[in-house]
Amino acid sequence: MRKFRWMLVFPLLLAVLVIFSNVCLAADSLDSVVDVQKYNRAIHIMAMLLVGFGFLMVFVKKYGRSALTATFLLVSAAIPFYICINSSGLLGDAKAGIERLILAEFAAASLLICAGVVLGRLKMLQYIILGLLFVPCYMLNEWILLSGGLGLLSNGGFADTGGSILIHAFGAFFGCNGSVIGGVGSRRLQPAS
Repeated sequence: MRKFRWMLVFPLLLAVLVIFSNVCLAADSLDSVVDVQKYNRAIHIMAMLLVGFGFLMVFVKKYGRSALTATFLLVSAAIPFYICINSSGLLGDAKAGIERLILAEFAAASLLICAGVVLGRLKMLQYIILGLLFVPCYMLNEWILLSGGLGLLSNGGFADTGGSILIHAFGAFFGCNGSVIGGVGSRRLQPAS
């Protein structure tokens, strides 16, 4: 009779353990699903940067191949530079994992918009310098707008639908200012040598 009791108790204990483990792992599985969705989003943003921006600039008359090279160069320089600065925590809290990668890709997208302003007027080394100057300025702008840095805006008090201000407008304004400061406007009709 004692063996019979253990035969009843053991499956009940096993069922309780299985149910308890499923409840405990539900939070982990939900987090992993969210991480996979963020990773898929990061892959799609990277495809937009390299394929979308890159091959969009191929069709620029006389600057197609150099524009494609500059696009790949800027993306490959901006993303690690953003990650290094962000991990140091200089401008706000350091993000972790996939979220940091997505924000770095947004910075690279804004940099490509900025580079489109001076397209065909800079040499490759100057594009790298542009990227090294742009990324910290973009991060400062991102910190002020999204995290309420310097106390100018309340945290969460800024709504930027589709990144129209943070990504697009900042990249365009930075590029226009860079072209004025760099004297590109006066050499507009002369190709880069």
